[in-house]
Amino acid sequence: MPEFCDKLRASIEKISPHAVDEILPLQTFGNSNTYSIKCANGHRYFLKRYLFSNSDLRNRQETERNALIFLNKNTNFSTPQFIGGDLQTKINLFEWIEGHQVIEPSERDIMGVLDFIGHLSDI
Repeated sequence: MPEFCDKLRASIEKISPHAVDEILPLQTFGNSNTYSIKCANGHRYFLKRYLFSNSDLRNRQETERNALIFLNKNTNFSTPQFIGGDLQTKINLFEWIEGHQVIEPSERDIMGVLDFIGHLSDI
C-alpha cells in the first residue's frame, strides 16, 4: 500500500497547486475511489480515482471534468471547481465543498434537486 500511496501522491502533486500533506480515503464505489486531500497550507481538495471496467468503456473521467466545467460556466449552483487531472493514473482533483450526506431528504432538499434539474433543462 505505501508504494501505491507514493504513486498517488506524486500524481496529485503534479496537478495540485499546493503540496500534499495527507491523503484520506473516503468511499469506494463500484467504479471509483474517493479521497480527501489535505495540504500543508490548510487547503483541502476532493480526489476521485476512476477504476477501469470492461463493462463500461465510457471515459467517465473526461465526462465528469467537462460536466463540471460546463456547470461552473453556466450556473450559479454550488458545484466544485475542477482543479486538474492525470489521465495516466485516472484521477481528477476538485475543489473541496463542505457538506454532508443526505440520508433522509427534506422538502427543501427535494426542491433544490428539482430546481437544479429545471435549470439544466433550460441550459
